[in-house]
Amino acid sequence: MKTITLGAVVLLAACAGNRTAPRRPMPGRERCRQAFAASPWAGDLRDVPSTVIDKGVFRHVSYASCRAGEYEMNVYGDPEAPAGFEIGIHNELLKSDEAKRNCLELISRLLDNPADRALLASLNRDIDKKVRSGITFEVTPPTAEDAYGGWWISVYDEALLDRLRAGR
Repeated sequence: MKTITLGAVVLLAACAGNRTAPRRPMPGRERCRQAFAASPWAGDLRDVPSTVIDKGVFRHVSYASCRAGEYEMNVYGDPEAPAGFEIGIHNELLKSDEAKRNCLELISRLLDNPADRALLASLNRDIDKKVRSGITFEVTPPTAEDAYGGWWISVYDEALLDRLRAGR
């Protein structure tokens, strides 16, 4: 039988108290990965190492990343109850309206709320940001400082991201 000290119990309780679910449940990492893998354009899906994001709303938040060709999906925070997720494109796909449409359709399939899907469909594909009930829907162009050269569609709970941010 294992025993833990009272200090460890207090630490575990404090950590558990910091896990706040998003205002509306977001799809978990596995659901995102499965939807990505099932997309006919996804090709060879593989997990990739996460780099440090040091700019923008996702800065210093842990995440899991996977890629299929020039498509990339990131899921931020707790893999079971994420604070946000996004899909983006890189390099030659930046010129492709079809690739952007693929990203929008994938995000739409992952959203359970019809009003969220409608808001997503209303976004300007060049650059846009809309907030509904504490959840942000954003299109980031490759020219943005925090885009790292990619075009992204992101859905996130900014307040939860702020609580999860390392080194705050």
